[in-house]
Amino acid sequence: ADEPRVADLRPDVEAPENRASASRDAEPALTHLVAFRSAPFPYEGATPEGSSFLNVAQGDQRGHRGHRGQVLWADRTFSDNRALVHVPERFDPSQPGALVVFFHGYGATLSRDVGARQQVPQQVSASGANVVLVAPQFASDARDPSAGHFWEPGGCARFLDEAAEKIAAMRGTTASAIAGLPLVLIPYSGGFYTAALCLKDPAVARRTRGVLMLDAAYGELERYADWAASNRANVFVSGYTHYTARQNGELRGLMAARGVTIQPRLGDAAARGGAVFLPGDTPHNDYVTQAWTEDPVRELLLRMPGLHGRDAQAVAAVDMTPTGSIR
Repeated sequence: ADEPRVADLRPDVEAPENRASASRDAEPALTHLVAFRSAPFPYEGATPEGSSFLNVAQGDQRGHRGHRGQVLWADRTFSDNRALVHVPERFDPSQPGALVVFFHGYGATLSRDVGARQQVPQQVSASGANVVLVAPQFASDARDPSAGHFWEPGGCARFLDEAAEKIAAMRGTTASAIAGLPLVLIPYSGGFYTAALCLKDPAVARRTRGVLMLDAAYGELERYADWAASNRANVFVSGYTHYTARQNGELRGLMAARGVTIQPRLGDAAARGGAVFLPGDTPHNDYVTQAWTEDPVRELLLRMPGLHGRDAQAVAAVDMTPTGSIR
């Protein structure tokens, strides 16, 4: 296999500037934790209700008291301004492709969970799709839905613009080549809220061509239904367990009422547009790797048309062996 394990991810390394190569085929896959100016955190502004986000002080420490009454200190929970950026080996910005945005759930960190445990970069590479991945860090290792700068008007769009800059620097291309890519949003669990904030921005919603919810239909159902109805070519996939079965039933009804075609199979939704609802009652904590099928991120990207330039043998050669956590 040519693709690196996520254990090779280097937490403290910035994206290299203007990596040029005589042969794009020879460029290695790149997986980095990259600092973003437009990251959700640190954040010292207001909540959507208008109150100060950092609403607790103890000496020099400042923190946020969440809805459950717990205090989360800013330096531990809301100070990580990095995003996981993954550029597969054979990504070619001159060809049709997509930018995949992954929204982690509660209690997660990018290296330990998104990279090592959930294997999202490996799934992206193993799909063979001509896509790149970015996953912002929200509340670090905490059960908290705070969105920080993504609460601000245009916050998600600014992050995506900066992601285009970072990815362009990593692959030695132009930011405009990345900024023009359509989006595939993948919220897992509590990530439904921050993904919905992105779809609240009309420009981001128009650019989004696919949404894959991984046991994530806990709320914002009207927003997801409106997006699915906005373009018949949009692909909406919701895999779910018994935790979100009721909400998925409600969402299915909202979409049907808006004229969204409810497809019987994933392949039909990917090829023709519309929505598909896929029960897969595996453990919620494992749902990013074990849903209605193994490696659901890979499965969706494999089936979406217009994203594939690699042959089947190259895809099959990718190493999907789970790796240890990354610090």
